[in-house]
Amino acid sequence: MLAERLFTERTAFAEAWNFGPADDDARTVRWIVERLVSATPGAGWTCDAAPQPHEASHLKLDSSKARARLDWRPRWQLSTALAKTLEWHAAWRGGKDMRAVTLAQVGEYANWAAEP
Repeated sequence: MLAERLFTERTAFAEAWNFGPADDDARTVRWIVERLVSATPGAGWTCDAAPQPHEASHLKLDSSKARARLDWRPRWQLSTALAKTLEWHAAWRGGKDMRAVTLAQVGEYANWAAEP
């Protein structure tokens, strides 16, 4: 959507954009890290007990501009997006053709909305 608008309307859409999970699918940083670690063999983490910036526990992208100006909505739930991110990184570490992997994932994402 954004690429199309950048092509057709040029500078009117050439600005910063956020695309993230739906508000009801937002999770804490701990939740995300725990899911990523549990899905990655040999991975681990520890939480630093020192004081952290306020955003360290809960990061949330404000996608309201994308919703309002592009009528954009996330097609994947956060858990699916995390799984696809892990899949992409595993392919990269495995020396796969990343152009093909990326195009396949983009196609999968695009086709997701076509399903009822």
